[in-house]
Amino acid sequence: MDLSKMSKEEKRHLVETQGFVQGDVWGGPRKKRYYTPDGRVVYKPPSEREFQRLDKNGKVVEQGIRDANYDEGLLDTMPTELKLYCRWCDKWHDTEQQIEDCKAKQKKLETWGMEMARRMHPKDFEKADKMAEFEDRLNKQDEKLDAILKAVGGKR
Repeated sequence: MDLSKMSKEEKRHLVETQGFVQGDVWGGPRKKRYYTPDGRVVYKPPSEREFQRLDKNGKVVEQGIRDANYDEGLLDTMPTELKLYCRWCDKWHDTEQQIEDCKAKQKKLETWGMEMARRMHPKDFEKADKMAEFEDRLNKQDEKLDAILKAVGGKR
């Protein structure tokens, strides 16, 4: 099937009936249309994996092939209720409060990580600490100079 010789209507019909898209020029893997919970359209190759479900005795109850893209939260159809995208965890949440909680959790992890890095590699942070200390002293001197100029009546 040569997609470069197909009309736009034929390509649209192919996408609507099969849900797959293939590149015109270079070919490549067939891509399937997915929807994100916030309503965006994403085209990705299906990530098919084999699975097995076992019972308590270790016997196979169910087996087959599944698309691992659904594990990421992608959907086959456009969602009726849109969710909010969280840039902190790269997932979707129902409320704005959950996004704020996720942001606070991420900030806490970042500060903890920096503390651990300072403990593990103190020499790497010596120069940055000295520069921060120097900037603080310089700001204090600048404030004193402004106060003196203001008392004398001069302008900077």
